Amino acid sequence: PVFPNNAAQHLIRTMIDQYDKQLHIFWEVTTVDNALKHQIITYVEYSFLVTLHNCQTNSITHSIYDIVQYMFDTYGRVTPQMVSNREDKLHRVIYDLKRPIGTMYVAIEDNVDYSEDDGCLYTQT
Repeated sequence: PVFPNNAAQHLIRTMIDQYDKQLHIFWEVTTVDNALKHQIITYVEYSFLVTLHNCQTNSITHSIYDIVQYMFDTYGRVTPQMVSNREDKLHRVIYDLKRPIGTMYVAIEDNVDYSEDDGCLYTQT
C-alpha cells in the first residue's frame, strides 16, 4: 500500500491490515476459481469444452461464469419430448418396499425440476 506523507502509525497499521485482508480474499477467490475450473475440466468430457480451449496457452482461460453459460446455452436445452421421456420412465418405476419412500419423492421432485427447465410446469395434483 501507498502511505500518505506524515501518516500516523495507527493509520499505517490500519492500511496494512486492510491490504492483508484484501490480498487474502483475492487468493481465496482465485483458489476457488481454479478448483472449480479443474473440476469442470476433469468431469466434463473434453469434446464439450473443445471450443473453449485456447491453443496458444493450451488451457481454458474463460471465467467460470462464461464456461457454465456456454455449456447451458449450447447443451442445456430441454425439449418437451425429453420431459415426456423422463415422465414415462418415472411411471414405469416399480417401487421396492425395502427402499425408503424418500427415494421416490426425490425422483418425482427431480422430474419436476427438469420440466421447469423447459417451462412445462407440473402442478401439485
